[in-house]
Amino acid sequence: MNRVPAGLTPLSEWLAEVADDVALVTSPQAADGYRDAFPTLIEVDDYPNSDGVDEALDRLCRSNDVTRIVHVTEEDILRAARARDRHGVPGQSLDQALPFRDKLVMKQRVAAAGLRTPGFRAPRDLDDARSFAAEHGWPVVIKPRLGFASSGVKVVRTADRLTEEIARRELSDVLLEEYIPGPVYHIDGEAEAGVARYICPSRYINNCLSFHDSVPLGSVQLDADDPMTARLNTFTRDALSALPACERSPFHLEVMLREDDGQLYFCEIASRLGGAHVPQALTYRTGVNPAQATIRFQAGLPLPGTESIQLADELYGWVLVPPRSGTLLAIDNPDLPDWVREFHIRAETPQEFTGASASIDAILSFVAQGETSEILERRLTEFTHVAQRFTKWM
Repeated sequence: MNRVPAGLTPLSEWLAEVADDVALVTSPQAADGYRDAFPTLIEVDDYPNSDGVDEALDRLCRSNDVTRIVHVTEEDILRAARARDRHGVPGQSLDQALPFRDKLVMKQRVAAAGLRTPGFRAPRDLDDARSFAAEHGWPVVIKPRLGFASSGVKVVRTADRLTEEIARRELSDVLLEEYIPGPVYHIDGEAEAGVARYICPSRYINNCLSFHDSVPLGSVQLDADDPMTARLNTFTRDALSALPACERSPFHLEVMLREDDGQLYFCEIASRLGGAHVPQALTYRTGVNPAQATIRFQAGLPLPGTESIQLADELYGWVLVPPRSGTLLAIDNPDLPDWVREFHIRAETPQEFTGASASIDAILSFVAQGETSEILERRLTEFTHVAQRFTKWM
């Protein structure tokens, strides 16, 4: 199950030895890149939201000897888990997957284990939502319990706005959280049986809600000797131990540092790779492509690289430049400094935009390298300002 374009997940190469036995369920947008790779290709319109994905899985499992169900992106985690349970296929079950997807269940598990979390509540009704805001103060964060890529996440600052947000959402998918001011970190790695095999902490530049204001989002990996690295590594191990011990899987954890007391607060965790250019930054840092590794592991195939993964001394970071409202006329191909490892134009021109709808929406992006976090962040910031001059808007 994969809607990621073949340029990022070349499945015909990564699954070459079993290609004749693969059925791919994908989106029409990604299908052309996989057209001749596998004997069975099923396209599903509106892939992230359609019941057609589940129906395709059931048809395939009923009519074939399915030995593995492989998922890649977050919207497929629960689909794959339910299908495994229905058809007796090995891999992550629904009981194991749900605490990594349902943010209410997730926070209940983590809080019960003694980790700090923001105050949270799944409100019964509008009065319950107002009571939460009165208890924790304004602003409050409202988000979908099963959302991803920060889509649908809002910081609500008034009672009127809270009323509007509650009215337009499905109440069973609403979670309210206490707002924690301060920087946000993401920690990425791989875990097996609840134990981290490697941990790579990074700090966001701006934050995952910056796209609402068309502000670039980026991140920078932390120095190995940064005191925050040790704190985040310990926090990550504690968070993993509070959640179901799954078979080998990547993880993407977000942690907030409260600015007034310096305490770490659990935000969210997922049993999949981080979005944006997190996989590319990890590939450079570890020498192993984490997307290739997780796809091959789920397929029951030998993994790339060595059993032990080490983090290189060089650090990596990335930036996504989101669209703004208007008509994007052109994006230039610039001359790049040697520390920019990748530069991607992610929009066709000319094209109309009304802004970004998720944290991973971007018209251009890049990955950079630096000897220290300070050098890397300076390079990312400087090149972001330069890169925005490559675009022509009307």
